[in-house]
Amino acid sequence: MLQLYGNPRSRAMRCLWMLEEMGKPYQLIEKSTRADDLQSAEYLRLNPNARIPTLVDGDLVLWESMAINLYLAQKYEGPMHCAGPEVLGLAAQWSFWAMLEMEELLLDLLQHRAMLPEFARDASYAERDELLLKKPLGVLNDALAGRDYLVGNSFTVADLNVASCHRIADMPAPKVPSVRQKCAHCRASIWVVKGSPAGPPKLCLACATHFGVGTARPPKSKRRDRHQRRRGRRLH
Repeated sequence: MLQLYGNPRSRAMRCLWMLEEMGKPYQLIEKSTRADDLQSAEYLRLNPNARIPTLVDGDLVLWESMAINLYLAQKYEGPMHCAGPEVLGLAAQWSFWAMLEMEELLLDLLQHRAMLPEFARDASYAERDELLLKKPLGVLNDALAGRDYLVGNSFTVADLNVASCHRIADMPAPKVPSVRQKCAHCRASIWVVKGSPAGPPKLCLACATHFGVGTARPPKSKRRDRHQRRRGRRLH
């Protein structure tokens, strides 16, 4: 059985999404990003970088989330299988493009919009990130003009990997109308993770750019409940 080391709150999420799309049995071995969790001799033998995710498939040990997904798409038959070298090449192109052109900007935007303490946030950095994101989002917009998917006529690892870069930032990206309207009809579960009785929602890549690519936000009732729980913790 495939084994994935990581957790849904990290880049391992894109690999979990991929495994769910494939419908192949796998085992998630929970690993946090804490040094004491990743610096054990046992884990360092698998990944000397002390990072997640790491995939174990028989005798093969593979790191880097994009590499893992492209490997899975090439090796295993099923709905996410890359039918030929052209599909695999285009999937790799879009995957590397998303990481190089968007992911760092999205993460920096998240830092200065939400993650850093108030005193450390710099609105000018966030504004710069939003401005710089307009170019790659324009490229994505043009690529989706007149079509629903980045490669071919079905949802592939290219759509998944691009969407997952937005999801890591966990917040809305700058809005590009056509990107929001055109969808990869992704079947991902982002806030509904594996094992949830609710199952994965059927949402899309374009809502994705609006909500933080991959899936829509939880219903208002769930957001309200979560807010109340957080508020309750602060009061105690």
